[in-house]
Amino acid sequence: MYAENLLQRNFAPFGLNQYWCGDITYIRTNLGWVYLAVVNRGTQYSSRGYRNLLNDFGIEPSMSAPGSPYDNAAMESLFASLKKQQVHHRSYADIDEVREDLFKYIELFYNRKRLHSSLGYMSPIAYRLQKLCA
Repeated sequence: MYAENLLQRNFAPFGLNQYWCGDITYIRTNLGWVYLAVVNRGTQYSSRGYRNLLNDFGIEPSMSAPGSPYDNAAMESLFASLKKQQVHHRSYADIDEVREDLFKYIELFYNRKRLHSSLGYMSPIAYRLQKLCA
């Protein structure tokens, strides 16, 4: 079963938390593949796509839910950054090492410290706080 394409690639801004996107990627461990699922609740939207604040993610040993993303460029961009900046530099023994390492990357670095040019060189959390306080 596939989800209906409600956005039709129209990411026009009209408020916070209006569009969410999600995707799954795979990560190699010494014991086999594990799968990272991420839900990205965008903080603000523009014609360039989502401005990221990752709120939910999970790492599992198998994929169990079907889905059909129509336009997941925002998630593909995140996964490209995550793999270039973190995953490809590591060798993971097992799923527990993946969980620990990616928690640190996503929660402690990506959301709080990583500066995004599309956010005026602010972190996603700083950007969101600025918009919520405005």
